Amino acid sequence: MGVARIGLLCFLILPSISSASVLMASAPETTEWQWEQDAEPVGAFPVDTSLLIPQPQLLAEWWIDKNPTFLSGSATITTKLDRLRISFGPTAGFSTGPALFDDAVVTVEEIGHVFVADAGNDPDFQTVVSQLTNGSTTDTVFVVTGIVGFGAAGAKQTESFWATNPSAPGDFAGYQITRIEMYIKDAFFTSPGRDPNGNGNWTDYRIDRKLRIYGTAVPEPNAVVGVGILIPIVMSRRAARLVKIAVPQS
Repeated sequence: MGVARIGLLCFLILPSISSASVLMASAPETTEWQWEQDAEPVGAFPVDTSLLIPQPQLLAEWWIDKNPTFLSGSATITTKLDRLRISFGPTAGFSTGPALFDDAVVTVEEIGHVFVADAGNDPDFQTVVSQLTNGSTTDTVFVVTGIVGFGAAGAKQTESFWATNPSAPGDFAGYQITRIEMYIKDAFFTSPGRDPNGNGNWTDYRIDRKLRIYGTAVPEPNAVVGVGILIPIVMSRRAARLVKIAVPQS
């Protein structure tokens, strides 16, 4: 008797649950579309802005030791050259005029070494750049090679002369020079070498240098403005998503 009553109770309850389920599933819906605004701008993800900035390129290489196999000499025993300045302009000389590489010292250990001059480490750099970008190839460049306290050799020539071996631009109007390098291709010292005075106090030396000039083309004014406008527009855009929301009818 007890079992029969429990079965009857289950029978009466289950249909009511099933009916409720059917009523809920069959309720009609309306659809609304709303815009959901992202909190973060599109520009929040990492952007490689270096792609927008021109990278310095090698504009020219001047060979400033025209005959590097020629043996110069010094009346002392030495293993270094420490007078290697390169000066520019009408006052260029052994110790005058705006110059680069005043402090360079070369030994055989510096073979393959690159000395770098730029606006951050040489006070004369901007003056030198002004000459190299003034549209003239007849300005003076004075190359010094020697040893402090024992003398030096000097070669005074125009920009176009230094640029002819190998053939390279002699002036860089229309470019922004970013750095100038002195590359030591070769150097050696032999003591007493030829010893012309017969006293053993002599050094034959050789050096082979390249002057490398790096920079970028000066951009057109319109191009600069265009980049300046494009970046704020891209960075200020915000992403929006279209979200579907189901709203049951009341």
